[in-house]
Formats: sequence, structure tokens, C-alpha cells
Amino acid sequence: MKPRFVLAGVLLGMLGASLGCGLLSPTKPAYSGTASGRVTLRAPDLTGESEASVLIERLERIGVHAAIVDAQRDRAVVDISGASDARTAATAVIQTCKLAIYREAPLASAGEPAPAEIRTRLLSACASAPCDPVRVDLPAALVNRDLATARIETDTSSGTQIHVDLTPDGALQLEALTQRQVGRRIVVAIDDRIYAAPIVQARSIQGGIAFPAGEDADGGRAAGEALIACLTGKPLTGRWEIEGVEARESAP
Repeated sequence: MKPRFVLAGVLLGMLGASLGCGLLSPTKPAYSGTASGRVTLRAPDLTGESEASVLIERLERIGVHAAIVDAQRDRAVVDISGASDARTAATAVIQTCKLAIYREAPLASAGEPAPAEIRTRLLSACASAPCDPVRVDLPAALVNRDLATARIETDTSSGTQIHVDLTPDGALQLEALTQRQVGRRIVVAIDDRIYAAPIVQARSIQGGIAFPAGEDADGGRAAGEALIACLTGKPLTGRWEIEGVEARESAP
């Protein structure tokens, strides 16, 4: 059996039936329903072409039908149907979902100031995870382009998790990142929110990561679907926001 990283709260490596994990049953996607609506979205910081097609692709991947009514450089009007709630579905897919996996750095010298970027990006997020923002290296060692595939898995002990397989280059980065980190933390963050800060307990050469899907009324399943849709799909370069939602009656 190949060695693997065993971490507190997160496992690195591909987890299988031997750990009692299994894919969630192929039920209707969590965001599917009967609601319809026309949603107006805008991205004030967008300087390139409209990313409306990326938003449509993400909606379809979480089981919601959508069509572009109007698309401009920094604005998109989208018809949504077959959703549990049009606003909720739109909110789920406008996340930028920028993944970053950091390495815990050695303690700084007494009195040495922490980099301002580390404080601003991670201080508030670390309030809910066991990590110290002044001891996290930037830039990130692993990012979205290092992801190959992702899936949702669940078991009774760890709940709903997202398991991500890395590209060959990403797997090499993972090995390099952790080979000298035994006894130290790595930090898994998405859009600067800490999802896990596990301690590396043993060396591994396997190329995957797993982290909690998040909290929601569906036990993390809906949050996991939305994260997978944007982590493994085309990226958003602008930060989109909902300008308005016009509810519509569903077709009989």
C-alpha cells in the first residue's frame, strides 16, 4: 500500500471504500426545483468580455436551467428556471472560488512584523479554524489550475467532503509542499475563507486533497455542488453581484 498524508481534519490522498466513504446517491441536484426568475447580475470590476456564459455553465452544472437574455461587458441578465430559488442559485454560482493551499511558515523572530497581506487576507478567516495567520506563507503553492477532477463524498465520521484529484504537476507540488511539513499545518482556503488547517502527520506521494464542503441546511451537499461547479469549471475574473431578481411563474 502506498503511503499517504494523514492529517487532522483532512486527508490528502484518494480515499475509497476502505475508509467507509462513498459517493452520494445520484439524487436530484440540491439546487433543482420549480422556481423561476430573471436575475440581473453585474461585475463593477470586470474589464474584459462578459463572463455570462461561465455563469450559465455553472448553473447547468448544479442542475438549474438558465439562458442569457442580455450580456454586456460588466452586466448580464439571465433567465433561471427549474431552481429551488432563483436568487439562491445565482448566489451560488457567482463565487470566484479561488482555491489556495498554503504552507505554515516557521515562527518569525520575536518582534518581527507579519506581512500586511497575510493579515488582511487570512486574519478574519482564521477565527474559525485552528491556524495562525502570521505563520502562513504566501503565495499559494496550489491553485485552481492544479485541480483535475472533484467529487462529493460523505460518511458518518467526517460528514460531507469535497475530494479533489490533482493534475500530475499539482501532485508534484503537493509532495514538495508537504514533504518538510510533518508536524506543521497546511491551510486550505477558498476565496480567503479557511476550509481546513490540518497538521501533516506523515509523508505521502499521492495526489489528492479533501476538505469539508461547508455548512448548509442540506448537510453541506448544496454547498459542495456549488464549490465543485466553480472550482473545476472556467474561472471568473470579475467579482459578480446580484443587482435584482424578478420572480416569475413557472410554466405548467
